[in-house]
Amino acid sequence: MTELLSTPLLKELGTTALMFICFYLILKITEKNLEALINQQKDFILHTFEMLKEMIQVNLLNSSLLQEIKDKINTNQWCPYARKLMNNNKENKPNE
Repeated sequence: MTELLSTPLLKELGTTALMFICFYLILKITEKNLEALINQQKDFILHTFEMLKEMIQVNLLNSSLLQEIKDKINTNQWCPYARKLMNNNKENKPNE
């Protein structure tokens, strides 16, 4: 360790310059890490946005299908057994 402290480069530059170089390298590494993190977050947000658009389309499709089912239930076209009973009841009623 003492050999490192007594090198000619350190004597010429000084400890302040060495500390500045270390700080600069750490800053550059941190900057690259932050850029990578920002890019990952941006990709995640874009992917989430695409998924939400697809979910909206699926929800619209489900809503329209459920509305059709509701209409069929209200007009008694959904259950064949109930439809048969309704037709039998209409046929068995005497004409008034």
